[in-house]
Amino acid sequence: MTSTNKQMRKAVIFLLFLLGLVIGFFLRYSLVPLESVLEQKLLWLLGFFIHQAILFSVVVGTAIVLYRYRRGHYAIRALGWGIWAGFLISNLFFMALILAVALGGLTP
Repeated sequence: MTSTNKQMRKAVIFLLFLLGLVIGFFLRYSLVPLESVLEQKLLWLLGFFIHQAILFSVVVGTAIVLYRYRRGHYAIRALGWGIWAGFLISNLFFMALILAVALGGLTP
């Protein structure tokens, strides 16, 4: 394999990771309306736990796909890691936002 092919392969893998990152972000933000509906219709604590179960199932599902394709299949692995990273980064962003509102007394 020539160095040009290796560089192209690395670039494609990086772009797939970034695509997965964007997909993970949008997937997490698309679950926000579901969380608010669950909290309005059910007790807020029950809605929170159902929402966390959905988030956990997405993360575990991605981990299963990553484990299944742990050798080779670099494109699938890059996309899976990107989705996982996007999910976790957006969750950390939400936690930081909630903490800032709680500590600063800001209204959303």
